[in-house]
Amino acid sequence: MANALQRLNKAVNRMAAGDLAQQVPVNSEDEVGQLSESFNSMNDQLVKAYNQLEESNILIAAQAEKMKELSIRDELTGLYNRRFFNREASASQAEAIDVKAPFTLVLGDVDHFKNINDQYSHATGDIVLQKIAEILLREIRSSDLLARYGGEEIVLALPNTDLHEASDIINRIRERIENYPWQEINESLQVTMSFGIAHDYSDKKLEKQLDLADTELYRAKREGRNRVCCSTTQLAHAL
Repeated sequence: MANALQRLNKAVNRMAAGDLAQQVPVNSEDEVGQLSESFNSMNDQLVKAYNQLEESNILIAAQAEKMKELSIRDELTGLYNRRFFNREASASQAEAIDVKAPFTLVLGDVDHFKNINDQYSHATGDIVLQKIAEILLREIRSSDLLARYGGEEIVLALPNTDLHEASDIINRIRERIENYPWQEINESLQVTMSFGIAHDYSDKKLEKQLDLADTELYRAKREGRNRVCCSTTQLAHAL
């Protein structure tokens, strides 16, 4: 009996130390044997409950991560959304100001997007936006920040990127979009984008730099679309 009680006591202590899975041999049918059986049964239930709790915690953590990701993503394109972009780009701009590094913002807009929706259907318009998102994601760098800013408009932050380099990147993207085989979606479909670039962050506010990019975007629209314009010098590429 003494040995059986010692085994029970050791098992209880190991459980208290965090080693939950404990079983003791049942060598008799007396009170100690019944106590051992009760201990083993209780331990089985405890381990089962603990494992279920662990599984629930893993599931909850995964769901929380999924909800977090959904809260910062655009549902249609999978790009970041406007709220997330504004927060992250503001921090990136502030860092660039502190270290006196270049920081460029770009606004892009699909040319004649309303006509695409009206002529080919809104479903086709959705596909166009998804394909453009795919092209953009293939062309940008891991350090860049890309988001759908609303409707057919995208926004891109290019840290540590000067004006010349930004112009090269965006013109390459513009050409990729223009030359994409849109006829695979509809034989008469053609898609282009216009872009405005803002390199000046002297005002130290993201909104002001975005306003500069927006002004240049609409200049690109006025001057014929399918081109890139910059806030400090004309960088239009008319076709």
